[in-house]
Amino acid sequence: MKCNNNFALITVSNPKFERSNTRRELVAGLSLAPAKLSGVNLCGNNTEACTRICINFEGYGKFNKTQQARLRRSHMFLEDRERFRSYLLKDLESLERWSRKYEVDVYFRPNTYSDLDWSKLMPEIFEIPLNYYDYSKNYRRVQSYLAGELPKNYDLVLSRSERNGQQCEEYLAMGGNVAVVWRDPKEIPSSYLGYPVVDGVSSDLWWRKQRSVVGGLKAIGSRARADRSGFVLG
Repeated sequence: MKCNNNFALITVSNPKFERSNTRRELVAGLSLAPAKLSGVNLCGNNTEACTRICINFEGYGKFNKTQQARLRRSHMFLEDRERFRSYLLKDLESLERWSRKYEVDVYFRPNTYSDLDWSKLMPEIFEIPLNYYDYSKNYRRVQSYLAGELPKNYDLVLSRSERNGQQCEEYLAMGGNVAVVWRDPKEIPSSYLGYPVVDGVSSDLWWRKQRSVVGGLKAIGSRARADRSGFVLG
């Protein structure tokens, strides 16, 4: 089911979101400018490698108008928080009405490219009855998720980097899910650190109803495929 709503801030046109969609499921997200592109770091736990190979610059991100739109949203968030809050809530309410009208389950990703703690910044967004999820490198926040301290409709996946391998192993042991990037999708293994690897390429919703699994992702773009920092495996 295609969603043609005219949103002020959120998007449903991300290629991976579109691959995740079915007749009864739709993925949408909020795309801000990552790292320090806006002048303020919106990815507080970013590493040198993830900043360098960020998928923000791939797909539609290759177009200047896309980058400008992400910067405009980021500057509104940073400089006019109440206006941003108002627009985001209206967008989510519109999406929720669409979801009920067409009987489609909506999954919303507040951090498509950023890594912000929305449960503290704007907890009211989670009162709108949608499914929310994010990937994060913030280990304290994902631990809070497993401890049941975040909104019940908000799921978090720990994103592996070249620096947090030990945390990933601990998180899997605690029942959390981890996203890992491999250079060649044909070489994504069936297990990693002793835990099953599931297909994270075909859908962004691979983590649903899963415990202690790894989402196998593929490196996107020449910079990611050339990475030798340890962020990309293979």
